[in-house]
Amino acid sequence: MTRKFRTLILILIATIALSGCANDDGIYSDKGQVFRKILSSDLTSLDTSLITDEISSEVTAQTFEGLYTLGKGDKPVLGVAKAFPEKSKDGKTLKVKLRSDAKWSNGDKVTAQDFVYAWRKTVDPKTGSEFAYIMGDIKNASDISTGKKPVEQLGIKALNDETLQIELEKPVPYINQLLALNTFAPQNEKVAKKYGKNYGTAADRAVYNGPFKVDD
Repeated sequence: MTRKFRTLILILIATIALSGCANDDGIYSDKGQVFRKILSSDLTSLDTSLITDEISSEVTAQTFEGLYTLGKGDKPVLGVAKAFPEKSKDGKTLKVKLRSDAKWSNGDKVTAQDFVYAWRKTVDPKTGSEFAYIMGDIKNASDISTGKKPVEQLGIKALNDETLQIELEKPVPYINQLLALNTFAPQNEKVAKKYGKNYGTAADRAVYNGPFKVDD
């Protein structure tokens, strides 16, 4: 993690110590648009393909939004998707429509290709993601993560900017809950490629599509 990113955490802690009204979860500004929280340790990354610790998972859950999110009772609710998947008769092929108004914090449109890029990156053995196994229900994911097949054969395809096709190894009854996990969040392909290995190592080396963004 870069020094700049650690400085961000220290700035937040200093702000909390000096002002604001606290609750058990953190501190909100008077406008209710800024949330500050003391973190028990540094973030390791904002790259959803690489996060492994609880702190980074908690932050990315607030700053990135997948197809679905988990609501009360861990029930899936709509995120970037505007409806739950259309399923084939055998339950192994899903079609998901995306919201046309979904945006990244830099103003870019969130597209189906952003999901394709992120998922392929996660299962790519070159990435070394410790959570690649979570994608094991996606067609060819396990073979790709072990180097037996190329990433292009992962069971995800952008049919157009607002339509994803997902192929599964077998029907998965809990697929909507699974797709709500951080590992399945999109990444802005243009930004991720711009920063390469430095993507997600500082607040300004990522863009966000969730309800909050990290700022210094």
